[in-house]
Amino acid sequence: MKTLHLLFNENIPAVVLCGGNSKRFNSKDKALLKYNNNSTFLEHIISECQGDMYLSVNDTDRYNSLISDYEKKYNKKIYIIEDINKNIGPLGAIHSSFINIDFNYIQFLSCDTPNISKDFLCYMKSMIDGYHDAFIPVYNGKPYFLCSIYSKNIINAVDENIKNKEYKIKNLIEKIKVKYIDLKYTIFKLSNINTEEEYLSFQKTMPQYFAVCGKRNSGKTTLICKLIKEFVNMGKSVAVIKHTSHDHSFDTDGKDTYNFKNNGASATLIYSPLKYMLVKDYIKSEDEREDIIKFIKSLNEYDIIILEGFKHLDNIPKIEVFRTDVSDKPLCEDSSLKALVTNDINYKSKVPVFDINNLSSIINFIIQNLIIIQ
Repeated sequence: MKTLHLLFNENIPAVVLCGGNSKRFNSKDKALLKYNNNSTFLEHIISECQGDMYLSVNDTDRYNSLISDYEKKYNKKIYIIEDINKNIGPLGAIHSSFINIDFNYIQFLSCDTPNISKDFLCYMKSMIDGYHDAFIPVYNGKPYFLCSIYSKNIINAVDENIKNKEYKIKNLIEKIKVKYIDLKYTIFKLSNINTEEEYLSFQKTMPQYFAVCGKRNSGKTTLICKLIKEFVNMGKSVAVIKHTSHDHSFDTDGKDTYNFKNNGASATLIYSPLKYMLVKDYIKSEDEREDIIKFIKSLNEYDIIILEGFKHLDNIPKIEVFRTDVSDKPLCEDSSLKALVTNDINYKSKVPVFDINNLSSIINFIIQNLIIIQ
């Protein structure tokens, strides 16, 4: 029997299941639903998976045009697996995947279970042992059969069920050795989106964020302050994230909290009747984008999150404040730049251009293109 350490370090490919009929969702392709205004369900899942990966589909033509864009954006190879046995549901996808991919284990991810993360995928891999055939997460008492890891040992049972026209996954589960992994005492949450009502509920849980960047003295802080006031007047709560390149203490020398931190405390929290301040250490990721998403998620209780700066991160939708009396050209050139706010309304750009004083037009653009306001 292989040890847990060896199993965990095996290269386990991910297969995203995109072939459903979505009958309860008016036959819409759930893989292409908006995860937020910066990505789809499918794109978010791809971004969270490490290494090359696969899409299991009924129809290759629908996804071919997207693959090259995703490969370039996330620097990974994405292969398409078309169902060998058509129209028999996820059992056909599992069968075709093991026929086409020569690995001991495959991690299957349903495109309509979008709130997965790198940490969740690694956690699931750490549950693998040499005895069970399937490793299935359970959240709120519900097993997620299509967000699980399966061993190639199940292929004979899959073949038998297809031959007998027993296409339900539950029929397969009854024939194999299953390890259920309860997420009750973990940080992980799963949700399956089957209807438009569930999709609307899911959207309400997602942080809505965008960045405002620009050169120093361009007016980005002034614009952010104006946007905050407008959103608050709409009845929305707003949080702001700002980056600094200096290692500030964020505290005052001589104060108790400063002394606690200076003597080795990893975190300090001070609060009053109306507010609190938390200062804590964190280990910087190799990929800064991962840190930013974690900070954004930590502010999930707020309706809108505005980031100041972050011109270099391609996963954050941005508006750039560009003044011709401050710089010759905009800073941002990547695909995450969504609009320019400028003093030169005649400036030629590939993205929409707004007068720096036309706040209502800027707000309307943000609501229609960058965030989802309920």
